[in-house]
Amino acid sequence: KGPKPDKFMHALEVEAQVRLTWSKEPLLCERAFGSAHVPDVVVRSEDAAVAENPTDAPKGWTAFFLRSIPVPPSRFRPPMVMGTMTVEHSQNFYLTKCLDLNDRVRTAFAEVRALEEKISRGAAAIANEGADDTDEDKDGDREGDRLAEIASMRREKEARQARSISTWIDLQTNVNCYMDSSKDPGASGGGGANAPQGIRQILEKKEGIFRKHMMGKRVNYACRSVISP
Repeated sequence: KGPKPDKFMHALEVEAQVRLTWSKEPLLCERAFGSAHVPDVVVRSEDAAVAENPTDAPKGWTAFFLRSIPVPPSRFRPPMVMGTMTVEHSQNFYLTKCLDLNDRVRTAFAEVRALEEKISRGAAAIANEGADDTDEDKDGDREGDRLAEIASMRREKEARQARSISTWIDLQTNVNCYMDSSKDPGASGGGGANAPQGIRQILEKKEGIFRKHMMGKRVNYACRSVISP
């Protein structure tokens, strides 16, 4: 048999699995991944204790997930003027896309929930009509129409759900590019020269803000500073 195809796992499912793993094996996870940035409230916790007081559950897993993007003030993202042209700051490109995609994700999932409610109401109406009506012919016609309508709504729900997941993936990709533009799959060569700079590109190498603006110059060749991850 050939290799199994890749299976898409929703970000919320990944978060739930990591949280469960961290709650079951807090000491092992803390030793393997560390929790310096997000210290665990409880290093060793029994399941019963965590169930009684969920706030005491280890929080080290939160270092792997991002629910909000830190945005620098606009004065640190000034537009770039090149001759007679004014170009937006590179970070604004990704931030604007994040806002747009986030709004689209909210709208898409709201539409899916609305369709689910319609399907539930339609199924309940069919059950009620089957219990109340005595005319079998009319009841059968109405039930057939409602079943066809419900089937159509289910197909539409599946299509909208697929589009919402695709939009969510686009949002995740855009957040990755905001952090590191080399993750941009649309840029030539995977984050080529045409891709707007991410946070990593703003910091790294000689043109980054550390070595270009913040570090002292070598005047007597006595030492050299190196920036590393």
